[in-house]
Amino acid sequence: MRQPPFEHTATGKGAIQGVDLADSKHLPPTLSGIYRFTPISGFLPYVGAALNYTLIFDEELTPQAKTTFVGLGLTGGKVDVENSIDLSVQAGVDYHIDESWLINASALWIGIDTDAEIRFDGGDRLASSI
Repeated sequence: MRQPPFEHTATGKGAIQGVDLADSKHLPPTLSGIYRFTPISGFLPYVGAALNYTLIFDEELTPQAKTTFVGLGLTGGKVDVENSIDLSVQAGVDYHIDESWLINASALWIGIDTDAEIRFDGGDRLASSI
């Protein structure tokens, strides 16, 4: 399992589909509300909803993107990816082995909805939702 900060690579669409454009790191702190159901034979199921604020940092163009953009006459590209506010949901179950120990299994979905912009030396810009 990867430990924070997490890494992400944004990939192009349309005319530059398949090109890895930018790498970034992100931390998704999440404030959750959990509802726990009635225990069933040692199992304690739960569901949750949350608000997520994803901090995105260390954005940089990939070498592949730089080569692609130079081939298109675009130089000096700098990428900026906005932080994100979105929802999150989760579901899971705790199994109590004894009073001190339990086993947990859960699934968590975190929405990250953000915009990215690449600015070039000549004033050209590329923008996209990620």
